[in-house]
Amino acid sequence: PLCFEDARAQEIDIARAQALSASDIVITGVPSPHFPQIMPAEVQPGTVCVNFSSYNNFHESIIEHTPIFVPRIGPMTVAMCMRNALRLYQNFHHGSQP
Repeated sequence: PLCFEDARAQEIDIARAQALSASDIVITGVPSPHFPQIMPAEVQPGTVCVNFSSYNNFHESIIEHTPIFVPRIGPMTVAMCMRNALRLYQNFHHGSQP
């Protein structure tokens, strides 16, 4: 898993259960039907859950456990997020361009 601090990602060694139970926001993007779905008991009540994958990374009952659940991000949203990420990278490493 990745931990983001001060806008920098850092690879960390943490068990899935520990990471999920400590998170206020869980964003998934595992592109595999074999990924074990996240169950409601794995996240704390009130956790915001966002599925960025075309596969269901969360069990369908998660909606009853969380105040905000985004079951799927559309392909255009994913494309725009990738474009924005590339722009951020370019601006950070090469300065902003008009």
